[in-house]
Amino acid sequence: MGAGHCSILRPHRHSETGDIKQSFDACEPQVSVSLSGMKQEFVRVIQKEMRIAAGAENLYHAIKDRKSKALMKELRKSSEKRLKALYSSLLKLNEEIARTEAEHVPGEALQLTNYTLQDFNQRGFLGEGGFAKVLLVEHAATKRSYALKILKKEIITTSRGIERILLEKRVAFAVADHPFIVDIHATFQSEYHLFFLMEYVAGGCLKSYLQRKGAFEQPRAMFYAACTLMAISYLHENDIMHRDLSPENLLLDSSGYVKLTDFGLSKDGIGYEGRTRSLKGSFGYMAPEVLAREPYSRSVDWWSLGIVIYEMLVGEKPMLRPSTGLVVPTFLAGDAVNLISGLLQRDPLKRLGSSEEDACDVMHHYFFRRGMQPPFIPEDVRLSEDGDQHLSLTPPSEASLAMEKEIAEAFRNFDYTTM
Repeated sequence: MGAGHCSILRPHRHSETGDIKQSFDACEPQVSVSLSGMKQEFVRVIQKEMRIAAGAENLYHAIKDRKSKALMKELRKSSEKRLKALYSSLLKLNEEIARTEAEHVPGEALQLTNYTLQDFNQRGFLGEGGFAKVLLVEHAATKRSYALKILKKEIITTSRGIERILLEKRVAFAVADHPFIVDIHATFQSEYHLFFLMEYVAGGCLKSYLQRKGAFEQPRAMFYAACTLMAISYLHENDIMHRDLSPENLLLDSSGYVKLTDFGLSKDGIGYEGRTRSLKGSFGYMAPEVLAREPYSRSVDWWSLGIVIYEMLVGEKPMLRPSTGLVVPTFLAGDAVNLISGLLQRDPLKRLGSSEEDACDVMHHYFFRRGMQPPFIPEDVRLSEDGDQHLSLTPPSEASLAMEKEIAEAFRNFDYTTM
C-alpha cells in the first residue's frame, strides 16, 4: 500500500480555498539533461577553482620569499577572477533553467503577476527571523487577508543563496492546495526585495501556545501530530523533505487544524532511496545523522516529528542520552512512549517511517485514532498586541547597491501567481 492511500483525518476545507492548479513538480517535465549536466559541470569546476584559490591563499601566508609570495598573490587574484566569471555563468544558467521550467507550466496554473507592495495595506506584524519578516496584509482590491513574507535581496548575493530562494518558491507551489500545508498564492518583487504572498493562518504557531500552556493533553497533541503527519506524507509523496519541522513552523488555522509552513530549508528530488548530507534544520529537532554530517534520507522528518510530539506532551524537548537512550516521564501513556521511541530511533534504518511505506507505517501506529476533531479553536492572532507594528523596509547598504547585474537578473522570472 502506497502512502498516498493512507488517511487518518478528514480535513476541513474552507470554501474560500482558491482553485490552485497542479504544482510545478507535478505538471512539468524534467529540465533537459543537457542543462542539468552543464550545471553539474559548472559546480564541479567552481569547486576545483575554489580549492586552487584556497591553496594559493594558504601558500601566500606560509612562504617567506617575496618573489614566491608575489606569484601566489597573482595566482589568487586570477583564480578569484575566474571564480567570479564562473558564478556569473552559473547564475545565467540557473535563469535559463528557471525559464525552461516556467515554459512547461500550464498557463492557467501559474501566471506572471504585476503585483506591487502598493497593492496591499498592512494590517499587522506576524513575525521576524534572521532573513525575513512576515506581515499581515490586506489586498486593497479584494479586501482579502494574506501573510506577506519579505526578504531583502542584499542578503542573497551568492549562487547558493539564489538557488535556495528559488527552491523555496518551487517547493511551495509544488505542494500548494493541501489542507495541512500553508498555501502560497503569488511571488513578486521590487528593486530591493522579494515577496511571498501566502495564506493567512489566523491562529498563530504551536510554539506560542506551548510557551503559554507548557504542554497539551494527549488528545490535542494527537490531533496536531496527525495533521502534521498528513502534511509530511504529502511532501514525501512529492519527493520533498522538509528538514525544518518544529512547533514554530506549525500554524493553527481558524478551524483548529494545523498547517505546515516554511520551505526555506526543504530539499526536493529526494525519494525513498534519495540521500543528502548538508547540515540543515533547527537545532534540537535535527536527527543524529544530520548533526554527524552523514548521508541522510527523508526519515529525518520523522525524527523531527518525534521531538515535536514529545514536546507537545511534556512541554520541553526530550533528553537523549547516548548511554541510556530516550528518557521519558512516567505520566506518558504507553502508546505515546512507543510512538515517540519508534520515531526517535538513532539508527535511521530502524526508525518508524524509514521503510518504503514511509508515512503509512506511522499512520498505522495505535497512538492515532480515526475521526478526530479539532480539540481547540484559536483566536485570530491579528488581535494580539503586536498587530500594530508598522511596515519598515530599509533600503540596502551602499555596498549592496553595487549588486552585480547577474545576481539581480537571477530573479527576473520570480513573479508568479495562482490567483
